[in-house]
Amino acid sequence: MDAILTQQLHIWTPLIYVILFVGLLIEGESILFAAFFLVNQQELQLFYTIVVAIAGVLTGDLLWYYGGKLLMRVPFVQRLSERMPKTIDHFIRRKPILSIVGSKFLYGMHRPTLLRLHAARINVKTFLRADIPGTIVWIAVIGIAGYLFSESADLLDGKMKYWQLGMIGGLLVFTVVTHFVSRLVVKYITVRKK
Repeated sequence: MDAILTQQLHIWTPLIYVILFVGLLIEGESILFAAFFLVNQQELQLFYTIVVAIAGVLTGDLLWYYGGKLLMRVPFVQRLSERMPKTIDHFIRRKPILSIVGSKFLYGMHRPTLLRLHAARINVKTFLRADIPGTIVWIAVIGIAGYLFSESADLLDGKMKYWQLGMIGGLLVFTVVTHFVSRLVVKYITVRKK
């Protein structure tokens, strides 16, 4: 197989799991998408990928949850947080579980939502009750998308270089679409509240 991204990848597999964990603390969608792409290419094992993904996402979410209290003391973060519509704060207080789970699927909304949970007085038990199933569903959705995207690579037999460029293009399209959908949802929530 003439591949750019997967040549000799099996040598680096343990490091890839570490990168997956750390990447999920920071980014999310594209890291997870690429990980499940590699699962289908048999470069990573499904079980370990799922375990590392769940651990990485939950650890990252807990860090953002607890970090929210500390970060709100930083002037830059306070200004950024104040730009969030007050309707979002109201929605977080009224429906914390829906806010936490839903924000996972809205590009650019999950981290700000986690930062606002302490301000909204959402306790850790309520947070985890929403975050654990939400994380599993989110990993399943993104993982299935990455896996199926990789599955269709067989149709491009011998053209793996082009396929990998297509994967990068698919990630860009996915990111742009989720960005615009999340902006529409925020606009809808803001307009509906008025």
